[in-house]
Amino acid sequence: MCVSDAHQGLRNAIGKVLGVPWQRCTVHFLRDMLGHVQKSQQQMVGAAIRQVFAAPTREEARAILVDVVARLERVAPKVARLLEDAESDLLAFLQRWLLA
Repeated sequence: MCVSDAHQGLRNAIGKVLGVPWQRCTVHFLRDMLGHVQKSQQQMVGAAIRQVFAAPTREEARAILVDVVARLERVAPKVARLLEDAESDLLAFLQRWLLA
């Protein structure tokens, strides 16, 4: 598995050259999301998103993600939408076939 930011050229090269699964860098994603909210919201948004990454299984991470998206829809709708859209890229490391 290769981890990087979401640059499309990098993603294409990883698939063609390395031929391994790709995982979106959670640190870069989180930093990007914090840039979409007011400074006063950053601690809350960061803590909410980190819960997703700390889940031990894909099922738990998915359930937490759904809950976080629902909670953020009112206070940070853009972050909620981006988090929901990036789910498969962010949770690739929890694929069962990688854990076996």
